[in-house]
Formats: sequence, C-alpha cells, structure tokens
Amino acid sequence: MRKITATLIGTMTLLAIFSFTFSSLSPRAQFTQYGIATYYSDLFDGRKTSSGEIYKKTELTAAHKSLPYGTIVRVTRLDNKKSIKVRINDRGAFNKGRIVDLSKLAAQRLGMIDDGKANVKLEVLDEAPQNRADVSINTAPSSKTDVSSKLTKKTTTPPNTKSAPKQPSKKAKSYHIKGKKSTPKNSTATKQTAVNDTEIVTAANYKDFDLYKVQVLRPKKKGFGVQVGLLENYDNVFKFIADLQEDFFKNILMSVEDNAGGSKYRIILGPFPTRDQAQSYRNSLARKKKLNGFVIDLSNLAKAGK
Repeated sequence: MRKITATLIGTMTLLAIFSFTFSSLSPRAQFTQYGIATYYSDLFDGRKTSSGEIYKKTELTAAHKSLPYGTIVRVTRLDNKKSIKVRINDRGAFNKGRIVDLSKLAAQRLGMIDDGKANVKLEVLDEAPQNRADVSINTAPSSKTDVSSKLTKKTTTPPNTKSAPKQPSKKAKSYHIKGKKSTPKNSTATKQTAVNDTEIVTAANYKDFDLYKVQVLRPKKKGFGVQVGLLENYDNVFKFIADLQEDFFKNILMSVEDNAGGSKYRIILGPFPTRDQAQSYRNSLARKKKLNGFVIDLSNLAKAGK
C-alpha cells in the first residue's frame, strides 16, 4: 500500500513539474511587454509593410520588433485601461522605449490621436499560424493607393519621339562654342539611357539587400531644419529615407551622432535660412502629411562632428 501511495505521489509530482514547465514555455501565457505605443502617420497608408501586406489605416494591425507576422496581441493603455486586439503584420517601433506601432484605427480606439503616444501593456493572445500560407496577406495594392505607379508617372522622362537616322555617321562631328565643346545632337539617346539606368528608391521598391548608388555630401551646418526621425538602429536608416523619397521629399539630411549606447541617426528635412521658415514648413508637414517633427538649429549639430 505504501509503495502504491509513493508511486502515485511521484507521478503527480512529475505531472505537476511537466505542466509547470510547458506552461512556462508557452508564449501565449508568458509573453508580456510594457512600454510606449505610437501609431503610423497617414503618410504610410497604402504602402507595403515588411510582411508584404499593404498597410491600411482603417484596419486593426500593428508593427513589432520580433513577434511573428499574424500574431494576435492585446494592447492595453495603462492610464485609461482601454484595450484593443491587433494583428502583427510589420516590423517597427525601433526607437528606445517603444514596443509597438499601431494602425490609425487602433490608436483612435485607445484615444491616442491627440497624445501621439501612450504607455501600454502588450500581451500575446494567439500565436501566428505555423504555416505562413495560413496568414491572409494582400500583396497587390489597390489602384487608389498604388504609389509606385504615381511615382513612375512623375519621374519617368518621356521617350525621344524624334526618329534617329537609319545610318548614323561613323564620325560624329563635334563643334565648339566660346571654347566649350558641344556634343552632337544624336547623343541625346545615350544620355537618356544613362539616366534610366537608375531609379529612385522608395518604400515600394526598397530591399534590405541590394546595390545602391550613394553620393555623400557634407553641407554647412547653418540654418534650421525639421527633425522627423531619430533612429538608433542603422538597419532602418535606408528604409526610413526610402519612405520619405516615396512621398517626393528631396531635402533630406542625416546627422550621425555619437551616443553613450552607440550611434544615433537624426533624419532632418531642410535646410531653411530662418527659424520662421522652418516652423512654417513643419506646420505644413503636420497639416498636409500628418508627419510630426520639430525645428532644430543646424549649427548646434556641429558639436556632434567634433
């Protein structure tokens, strides 16, 4: 009788240990985070997320650093106790202290629109499907949000409609005007080919690994700019700049600065001669592009370069 009792006690103990072990390993029960939540600017509506799905501000989705795509999480705002369930379909919230980027609709339901950010608790409710094919992903943008086609119309140079001579001269003569050498007229096609060998990188065609043409210039640190981003992870710098270029921004500056925990990268739009001009531009960004930023004095950045 004592042997049976001891055996039962041993079995129950083992079951309790195994049960505790497996429950501890379950991400559903254990994955909880506390930190800051922010939300997407309207600038990104209709663009591809890193999962390939199109971001729509009217859907309940979110970006997270590491959770698998398709994972369902509950985000609870700590001050007003409002909560929302969202699906992870993007990578983001890379700034220090931030744990999740929410869609516009999710932010509205948490009452975050005016505040811009909030302290939240994030809990995993449902793990992502094991088979990626089980996750519904729409990779084809609608005609209303096809930013890449809109960009192509604005940046593609019209083809040369003049017909080239059937038998061009083997020796194309060049001539001089005021000491400057002028190229023959039929070299236009050659110039056009050289221009079309490159394309502007945007969020629609950005790739983590690819060949890029880079020209690094050092402008004078004077005037004012509008800071629209502060990144601590270099891997996200190119993608952030590509997002801005997709919306036809060309006045992009980047300040690389030394930080105690590593480098940090300020993304700035400018420069502007006066603070008032920079402030006016900043207000226009917030009103038309829903892109928040603040004015900085570029001359103060000189300290970072010493």
